[in-house]
Amino acid sequence: MPAGPRSAKQVRRAVVAHVDGALREAVGQLAEPLHAMAEYHFGWVDDNGGSVDPLAVAPRRRAATLALLSAGSEGTAWQQARNVAVANTLTAGGMFVHDDLVDGDRVRYGRPTIWQKYGMPVAVHLGTALVTLALRQLDHEPSEIACRLREGMTTCVTTICQGQAAEAAIEGGHTATWTQVLKIYEAKTAAGYFLSSGALVAGATDERARACYDLGQSFGVALQLVNDFESLWKDSASGLKDPMSDLRQRKMTAVVAFALEHRGPQVAELADFYSGDNSGEADVDQLRRLRGLLEVCGAKAWLEEQIATRTKVMYQNLRRAAADAVSAAELTGVLSDLVAPPKRSSWGL
Repeated sequence: MPAGPRSAKQVRRAVVAHVDGALREAVGQLAEPLHAMAEYHFGWVDDNGGSVDPLAVAPRRRAATLALLSAGSEGTAWQQARNVAVANTLTAGGMFVHDDLVDGDRVRYGRPTIWQKYGMPVAVHLGTALVTLALRQLDHEPSEIACRLREGMTTCVTTICQGQAAEAAIEGGHTATWTQVLKIYEAKTAAGYFLSSGALVAGATDERARACYDLGQSFGVALQLVNDFESLWKDSASGLKDPMSDLRQRKMTAVVAFALEHRGPQVAELADFYSGDNSGEADVDQLRRLRGLLEVCGAKAWLEEQIATRTKVMYQNLRRAAADAVSAAELTGVLSDLVAPPKRSSWGL
């Protein structure tokens, strides 16, 4: 057990060292070309297919990190949670592959997304294969625990798909309210399951497992709001998505829904853009002008207030969810690193 809490960067490296061997074994079950695509997706090879030292770059392992830290401090708890951390990483990986394709996102973590690099058809197959591998990974758990985990994971994936379908249904128009969009954000996050699954395999009580789920859901919504903020007001392509992708795709994000719901003369152009012909792609100057309208009408300030409120709830839930003082401190550091705008964390899968 560590002498004291580690920094978010130290936790990140420790998670990679703990799970990547088992994650590679799981991915090794895939035949080509899916195997090479998965290696790229999980950050083991560069854009040209050259090997990358995972400890040198500490690739994103957010889903695994949530499971391990909810299990407890490094040691026995992390050993107990390694398998489910791998399963969660596979699940998140598959959902991200599909999400990028559906959303038309071209960049993730500063590199071309799977569908951009390898094409749409094989991206669909990789995403499905990774989620299937995740369910198979749960076979390594004792039967009673495995049954509960499968139920939780399938519920999680189904709920995410329902949320994404609801999100797709409101695109191309401007009738959704910001409260409806936030409900979709709640449905789309898998963080509640990722945290509660780690606590479950470490022998947590039902009460603490539920607290972990609540923490994950509040964190997931806060993170989505931060992503919305940074997609609009951070131009670097090294973040979670390519800059202004959601605006370019006319996605009904919470900040846009708020602006349209509280419309005035400042957002007339924004309303026309969202209700107009979706076949043409806006140029950068138009997107920047539309972004400026979100500032003028107060939507940016509203988004910042929402992030602060959701983050406060997250920290309240964290006090109930942590297994011990060390993991509580490390969870605080990791989650703070992720939901503190305008700083961009490179965490993800």
